[in-house]
Amino acid sequence: MNVSIGGTLTHFAAPPVLMVASKWEWDTPFMLTSFGWKAVVSCLFSTALVAGVFRKELQGLDVPTLKVSPIPV
Repeated sequence: MNVSIGGTLTHFAAPPVLMVASKWEWDTPFMLTSFGWKAVVSCLFSTALVAGVFRKELQGLDVPTLKVSPIPV
């Protein structure tokens, strides 16, 4: 979902936008001010919602730690 709506951030990202961008004179600043900020808010909201719903499952994940050994000189 986030990738799909992220296609509205610029005037050359999503195929439907590509079809009309030049004809309607849509450029990147226009896309960011008209649609892009809404896409960012939607991505943040949906990600936070899913993370909140699955909070317990995410906290229970076993995250491996990376052990770094010193580089011999």
